Amino acid sequence: MPYPNYIVNSEKIASTGIYANVYNYDVQRVWQAFKLPPLSPLFDRLSEILPLFHRMCCELVPEKNAYQRKQQEELKSAIALLFKNKVIATSGATNKRKITRRDLHDFLTDHPLFSTLVLIASNHQKNEIDLHWWTLLTARIYLLLPDDLYSPLLALDKARALNIDISTLTKHVTIAEFYILTNFELKAQLVVLNDISPTFDTISQYLVRKPRINKIKKNGLQCLTDHSFDFQGDQLQQYQFVDESGEVQQSYLTLKPSKPLSIKSQQQHYRQKLGGLKSAIRRQNLKLPLSQKALTPKELEGFLTYSFPQLMDNTLDIITQKECWYWVIIFLELWLALPYSQIKSLRLFNQRTRKIIDHDTQPGLHYHLTNDGHCHAYLVITQLLVKGKQAPSATSNVYSTSSDDRPVTLIVPYPLQHLLYIPLKLVNATKRHANPLVYISKIDEQQYRNWLKEKIKAYNSHCHQYVKAAQIRSCFHHYISGRIPSSYLGWQQGSAMIQHYYSNADKQTLQYTLHNQWLNFIKEIGFSLEAGSLIGSDELSKPEGKNSLQSFGAALSVKQDHLKLLADYFENSFIKYTQLRQKKLRQGIEKVSQLITCYIALRACFSGGLRPVKQPFPAFSATSLAHSIFTTQDKDAHKNGEHRLIFLDNTLSEIWKQWTDWFYSSSYLNISEQPSLANLKKGQPIEMNKEVLQNVFTKLNIQLDPNSFRQSLCTLWIDNDLHAPTSDKFNQQHLNLQMNHFKIGQSPLGQYNLCSPIQLAVQQSVKLSSLMSVFNKSDKACLLLIEKLIDNGRAL
Repeated sequence: MPYPNYIVNSEKIASTGIYANVYNYDVQRVWQAFKLPPLSPLFDRLSEILPLFHRMCCELVPEKNAYQRKQQEELKSAIALLFKNKVIATSGATNKRKITRRDLHDFLTDHPLFSTLVLIASNHQKNEIDLHWWTLLTARIYLLLPDDLYSPLLALDKARALNIDISTLTKHVTIAEFYILTNFELKAQLVVLNDISPTFDTISQYLVRKPRINKIKKNGLQCLTDHSFDFQGDQLQQYQFVDESGEVQQSYLTLKPSKPLSIKSQQQHYRQKLGGLKSAIRRQNLKLPLSQKALTPKELEGFLTYSFPQLMDNTLDIITQKECWYWVIIFLELWLALPYSQIKSLRLFNQRTRKIIDHDTQPGLHYHLTNDGHCHAYLVITQLLVKGKQAPSATSNVYSTSSDDRPVTLIVPYPLQHLLYIPLKLVNATKRHANPLVYISKIDEQQYRNWLKEKIKAYNSHCHQYVKAAQIRSCFHHYISGRIPSSYLGWQQGSAMIQHYYSNADKQTLQYTLHNQWLNFIKEIGFSLEAGSLIGSDELSKPEGKNSLQSFGAALSVKQDHLKLLADYFENSFIKYTQLRQKKLRQGIEKVSQLITCYIALRACFSGGLRPVKQPFPAFSATSLAHSIFTTQDKDAHKNGEHRLIFLDNTLSEIWKQWTDWFYSSSYLNISEQPSLANLKKGQPIEMNKEVLQNVFTKLNIQLDPNSFRQSLCTLWIDNDLHAPTSDKFNQQHLNLQMNHFKIGQSPLGQYNLCSPIQLAVQQSVKLSSLMSVFNKSDKACLLLIEKLIDNGRAL
């Protein structure tokens, strides 16, 4: 920012107080640059530091042309004229002691720069290096945030009041480095001083401004950090800002260093950041189930057998309490796929405590120790991870919503319950209640990391393998990746993701799916489970169907019963028109066309999960009904030629194809330029768009929220795989393909992918046919009506 900057403080002030006997032109320059209060009892303290402050600002921002040089010289002359022949008396009590912020109470809010300069001048005038160090830091903040100085200068004053030895400060940031370091580099140097005072970390946060993030928060969007990658020891994080409908409005990547860096390392770090996206794609692809970087269950079995033979032999009585805590942490990391840095704050609740606390609503690990040497434990997690669009209050018979807002409970599986009993019984009952795991176990993050490093080092040297801690932690989620909905894993970890905006689940199915998948996994790594012999080793019985009283998640998912009512309504309407004579049928052809196009649109919205945009249905040039696919721009974020591929079931494609063949059969229009779905109005084709579809819905008394199509498809897909006894196993990639949800670099239709849309359409159509079976009878009735229209004559 240029210096001096008169635009920030453009208000005028009268020539009174300290500005008396000064030319009005010079008064305005000093006032607009520094905003010095006209009635300043401590004005004499600025006689030396204000010219010094001005000189430092000129050195930090050298003039770029003659105009800026003239501006700086004029401000220097105005400052000198301000102090010329001007002596303002101060109280004797103030002269005898150092100035504190209490003495400047009336000026702190409106004149923060004046207050800080007075405090520096009065408390550090005896040490020239000390005076220059704090004045330079003030100048750097002033040049970066001239219009918002209160908060950063407040943090600076708190750090300055600690009277830190100047040799300690100059050891990390020298006087010369204030002139050569960038804001980012200066921030990294100040972070190192955080060990001396946490206020330096606060000061460093103001040296790098992020106006885009603040602007997004004002819009009421929710920030999701679903994708996190380890990038050469640092953390690469993807931030997505999502509205209540689950649409991503903005996303970007950030690279957070694991430790403070030198200037040379920061330059290298910046070059790495430029290539962060490609590295993120690579890291994310390494998390795929068939990736060679993933640790297989057999490889994990080898590590556990070598490092923890007592567990495999069921001889836990011979290990120490601390050793057992280490293995509790390992299996918690394995079960939740989260590092100890995130698990250590997990609170443990003793169910047998006498303290009056509502245990069922407290997120954390709840347990109770039995007299026969067992530990019963379950994990309480919250179900409200995203702020999605809510259903109207009077639509409980339409959408799968539940008033049950109690948290979700997951059974802590074997061997965690077996491991928890041994160390917990040796801890005082009052200390192991409502306290975090790190407090109860007395194991901090560094201790655990060193212990695990020794175990891995010993195993790698003995077995000639290369196992990492991250591979051990992610082994279970690699094993079940794609086998269960990703939203289930998000609920288990307590991390929000895009699919939570669209999927609706019930608590019993979630508990059953996660628990039994874990038991299958530990069988793969060599644990022998006998039913009823070990706590947490029994498989749960599969729910017969979805329990709507325990459902949670997406609030606009249409119930199966309501879909059946819609299908029955259209079936009866089609049969009614099919039984009409040809003359009456021709007279009501417009109503028939509205009914058929509304049905096709409704089926396409449910099958393809269309978004409620203005024109969801494309022209003929973007459709291939013979292959059950079409492309559309059904998202506001789609720019230029970006389209989304929509898959349909074969029956719907046949209905749509026969309707369009009859509709345009005798016309002289260019079919490729016409809308792929249209109805008749006064003998002319009317494109089926959002407004027309809503009008038809109103006429037919169909009350559906346009956002319910995608939620219904996602929920129906998951429920069909997890509940229907004859369905195939769940495959997350098939659902992602239909919903167009992909992580970075994993799209099956990328530029260099071998999959073709026609090949994918075959598998998707078969799946959709089973999902849309509720419309089988209405589909047949619609085809019969279209056949009668074909026999009766042409449309245009």
